[in-house]
Amino acid sequence: MKRSSKIINLDMDGTLLDFSSGVFSLFGVTSNDDLIQRIRFWDAIPTVLTEELKREVTNEELWQKIDEAGSDFWANLDWLPWGKELLEVCEHYGQVVLMSTPSKHPSSAHGKIEWINRHLKEDAKRHYALTPCKHYMAHSKSLLIDDSDDNVSKFVKHGGNAYLVPQPWNSNSHKYGESFISDVSHFLESENKPIRARRKITK
Repeated sequence: MKRSSKIINLDMDGTLLDFSSGVFSLFGVTSNDDLIQRIRFWDAIPTVLTEELKREVTNEELWQKIDEAGSDFWANLDWLPWGKELLEVCEHYGQVVLMSTPSKHPSSAHGKIEWINRHLKEDAKRHYALTPCKHYMAHSKSLLIDDSDDNVSKFVKHGGNAYLVPQPWNSNSHKYGESFISDVSHFLESENKPIRARRKITK
């Protein structure tokens, strides 16, 4: 693993893991790319479900379903198609910390830790932070890779740097469907280059 002085904070839901398909499954709806592309903003899943089920699905019902499913919902979320490769690329460039926002229900944090214990290597299982305030971790030596415009904006505003993973619900939606792994590599490579002091030329 290539070590650097940078900490790479890597989001889980929507960046590594397929949260949307997990929710669709709770409602008996088979996920596909057309459904995912109809999620034009993060809270639009109830709208898409309403259209598919031909009945109103509220945000309250959605979260009630998730809470009733308990920790298993979070622990059993599948990787996104690029998830494993994205994690490997980040591990190549530095110390990865999985950073995720749990819901208000305690089963969410439980399930997320269970997922980490199932899928991460032994030496990485304690490298995580569960917080709704990711920008508190921002500083000159920290990076964030996330699918949320709000999280990325706040992280940069508080002194870190960040990469926005293309998804239909964010401002990088025009890149959704394209491979972005090389972009992440370039981003991490540029962030890990040492800043060379400029020599003052004297006559």
